[in-house]
Amino acid sequence: MRDESPRRVRVTPCCVPSRPCSETLHSANAIRQGVHPRSAARTACFPWPLRGYHPDMSKLSALRAPFILLRPLHRITWYLLLWTQRHTLALWFRSLSTELRRERPINGARVRRLAVTLFRVAADPRLSNAPELQHLTLTDDVVTAHTDEHWAKRPLLITVLTGVDHVNEVRFN
Repeated sequence: MRDESPRRVRVTPCCVPSRPCSETLHSANAIRQGVHPRSAARTACFPWPLRGYHPDMSKLSALRAPFILLRPLHRITWYLLLWTQRHTLALWFRSLSTELRRERPINGARVRRLAVTLFRVAADPRLSNAPELQHLTLTDDVVTAHTDEHWAKRPLLITVLTGVDHVNEVRFN
């Protein structure tokens, strides 16, 4: 024969043996409180959330998104991108570092003008990754490009940089 002893019932704040849980009740309360009804119905009857589920899972995954870049495959992809653009990054680094190391105080408009000229060079695919272009310096309205003497793309650099505001002349050093 079966054991007719009473079953143990887990009593939680929501469900008591005399009043069974009603998902519709949870849904109505959840809507009133501004919570999604499904997440309220799943977690309201249990003292802990279901394993592997959390009502704010999308928020948690959004917070984890920056750490995806640390995965090995993504890291290799970033390294390859940096390696293929190494000459452009070196041009930006050398030009901005020489500008910021000047003995005069830092002038925001001047740094902005240098950044615009660097962006124009980087935006042109014929000039963007040229190892011959060492760095750019800015003196008033004159841009001085430090390049190899026999670089064939000097006229192209002149045409690209003469379109920048407040740049009247391009010199080579």
